[in-house]
Amino acid sequence: MSKKKSKHWGHQTYRFKENPEEQRFANAWRDENERGSSDIALLDLLLGDGGSPVLKVADARDCMVAATVIQWLGSPVGQSFLADLGYGKIEDTKKKDEKIAELTKIAIEGWTQARSLVIQARHVLKVLRKT
Repeated sequence: MSKKKSKHWGHQTYRFKENPEEQRFANAWRDENERGSSDIALLDLLLGDGGSPVLKVADARDCMVAATVIQWLGSPVGQSFLADLGYGKIEDTKKKDEKIAELTKIAIEGWTQARSLVIQARHVLKVLRKT
């Protein structure tokens, strides 16, 4: 991070020390808006009418408000808000997917064993009926 304060920082950056997820969100937003040599930031595009060229360039307040909202999404309350909407961290989603795959494998193995037992039971019944 440069020593110069970004115009894409939120209002409460002091919270970063105790809330690293907020800083992660804030850094990603800042980087998205300041990368490259383009003068057009993502926020400028969001504030525009969808056409080209961008008609509105975000002023300092626009930048601060947007950055504060993005930072808030990384806060515990913001994360709860996202979770209530069904969003989770990629790591959480990956763990869920791995658990589903593991349980599916167990279910398939169980079904295969049960099928094998049914085949064996049918064979035994045939043998018993012949005797």
